[in-house]
Amino acid sequence: MSVPVGEFGAAGSASVKGEIGMSMKLHGFASGSVGVTYPVTAHYTIPKPYTFAAGDTVSIGTSETVDAGAALRTSFPTLSSAELDGIFGFHADASFNLCFFSCTGEQSLFDFSLPEGYDGSNPYSGKILEVANPGTVCFDAIVNFVAGFGHAPEAYDRCHNSETGVNSGYIALPNVTTSSSLQPDGSLRAEGEDPYAVVPISAVTWASRLMPGEKPPPLNFGPAKVPGTSITLGWNTIQLIFTDIEKMRQTFTFKPQVDTTLSWGRSLSYTVLGPHGELVGQGPGTGATFPLGDTLRLSTPADLSGSLAVTPKLSMSKASFSNETKNLNIGEGEASALGLTLDTPSAESEAFGHKFTAWPGTELNLGPLFKQSFPLATTSNTIADGDWTLQGFNEPTLADLTLTPDPPPVPAPLTVHPVEGLPFTGTIARFTDPEPSSDASDYAVTIKWGDGEEEAGALTEVESGPEGAVFAASASHVYREEGEYALDVSIQDRDTPSLVVVDHSKALVSDAPLHATAHTDTSTTGGTSALLWPQPPSSQTLASFTDEDPGGTISDYSATIEWGDGQSSAGAIAETASGSHLWTVSGTHSYSPQDLGPHTVTVTIADEGGAKTTVTLDAIAYEFAAGGDFAIAPAGIGAQVSFWGARWSAANALISAPASFKGWANVAPTPPSCEGVWSASPGNSSSPPASVPSYMAVIETSPVSKHGSEISGAAEGIAVIHTAGGYGPNPGHSGSGEVIAQGCP
Repeated sequence: MSVPVGEFGAAGSASVKGEIGMSMKLHGFASGSVGVTYPVTAHYTIPKPYTFAAGDTVSIGTSETVDAGAALRTSFPTLSSAELDGIFGFHADASFNLCFFSCTGEQSLFDFSLPEGYDGSNPYSGKILEVANPGTVCFDAIVNFVAGFGHAPEAYDRCHNSETGVNSGYIALPNVTTSSSLQPDGSLRAEGEDPYAVVPISAVTWASRLMPGEKPPPLNFGPAKVPGTSITLGWNTIQLIFTDIEKMRQTFTFKPQVDTTLSWGRSLSYTVLGPHGELVGQGPGTGATFPLGDTLRLSTPADLSGSLAVTPKLSMSKASFSNETKNLNIGEGEASALGLTLDTPSAESEAFGHKFTAWPGTELNLGPLFKQSFPLATTSNTIADGDWTLQGFNEPTLADLTLTPDPPPVPAPLTVHPVEGLPFTGTIARFTDPEPSSDASDYAVTIKWGDGEEEAGALTEVESGPEGAVFAASASHVYREEGEYALDVSIQDRDTPSLVVVDHSKALVSDAPLHATAHTDTSTTGGTSALLWPQPPSSQTLASFTDEDPGGTISDYSATIEWGDGQSSAGAIAETASGSHLWTVSGTHSYSPQDLGPHTVTVTIADEGGAKTTVTLDAIAYEFAAGGDFAIAPAGIGAQVSFWGARWSAANALISAPASFKGWANVAPTPPSCEGVWSASPGNSSSPPASVPSYMAVIETSPVSKHGSEISGAAEGIAVIHTAGGYGPNPGHSGSGEVIAQGCP
């Protein structure tokens, strides 16, 4: 630094450089120890019983919690001694230049170095002191005075002097006590530090201790006059008091990975997903090992009955420790270096008889060049570090995880017997569900009827026992056609949709019944109904029938008629009206003259689906007289009547008739009808037939009248009589018989 003053004044310059420091050495490290308590609870999330079906893929979630008490316990290594070393180097110089009209030139005030010849690369260094025995050595007041140690900062009160009220410095062998904490990632961290050395010291005294036998550096000079001048000056070289703090810091980290092994005893497909759903493992296999926190997806056996036991185990695949032990060197203090003061007197001059001040004098303060409170640079060096793996693990015994699928209901097939075309309602299958808590509402029932139709059914619990609840599946359906149908009754668990059991029942659909009624038009002697069957034959309706199947068509049916004379033929089927579903059976048959009379006719109606019905009726086969009609007075069934003879009018006294009428109407409707007028010739002139049929239709007539030679009457009905023997065309051979049927209403 310089201060120019022109031709009058003074200039001074100074410079300083140096180094000062302290270090600790630790000797005789022996082994410390570290222990870990890491209690872990493993959590497994499995599906609840009966919530999945055998063959489903289920998830087993895993997680862990570290229980209270997790901690790292450490003991610091023992040492044999601690050594305090120091380093010191210093150089200072100062010069000045005084000008009063003319300058004196630069002159040196001082120039010295410690050690001698110090150039920045050759400082003094060496051991200041050593602590050899365990414990803490406090620098009390006497030691401070002798050794040049000062007071410790307030924060470090291990050696507090209660008499003086101040803290003394100290040196001890480090002994770090750590405290552990559980980190968010599940690791344990233990850390602590020990400020084992707090050394407050004067730099000058320190230099004296480092330079035995040498004088300490001069602290200051002056103020004093410069010889041969009236200038005074003063200076100081260095004043430095600082505190060196040595801290031992130790950090342990324990970062484990707890794995679980799940074993299920048979080869199954599985995948393992990481916490974010990423695939981390797969296979088939009998087990899998993965970190807690991952999820196992396991395909359960399709043939699983009962429960699947999954055995969990824990292991610690990664149990790494890391350790770092550091020595920290921290310093703080106040320093001042190379201050310079320079005073020059005023200068007076006289000219032209007057005095004047040519130089008013100068007070020059050049220092201290450096003065401040400061922290020394913190330095650290690693004493020890390393990574190692924990050996040994207290493997807990864990209970098996039980995967219990929803047991499928056990079907009991049934055979049902619907009728074609008719609504069927009933139980079509039975199921026994082994799940003890099952309820009918837990299931949905779907029925495939086997005819292409499908619909929902109803499930009802019908009984409960030690083997489980028994349910009946019921529904309503109409089969359009008869036959055998395979019934598939599916029962689906609503909570486990993949659990579907199919019952294979059977429906034997019978043909709808046929109902037939005989067709008759008269009554017989016995009071039964009968059908008059005149000869020659014509087609007549013998029966009518209905089918309970509303979908029946004419092509479905056939009919067979057994005529009662050993002959049979197919019947003709017709619908009475379109869409009426009322059908008739008609037939045509000729009875021989020898087979006239009552016959039991059997009509069998068959549906191609198998339904049959049979109806019987009495058919009375008869003939008409040839060339005309015999007449009788109205008579009831069973009456003995005379249809021909000389005494016809007497035999038929019920009506009035002329004696000349013998019973033969040669002019009459053929065949006879229930109404109409007939006429006849009297006596033999009417020309009756030579013979009569064994069963013959005659006219029941109203009163007979005669007008001239013409005899006539009106038909009131028809009667069928069973003729008796003895008839002849001569009125003397009367014809008689029994009325067995009436031909008109």
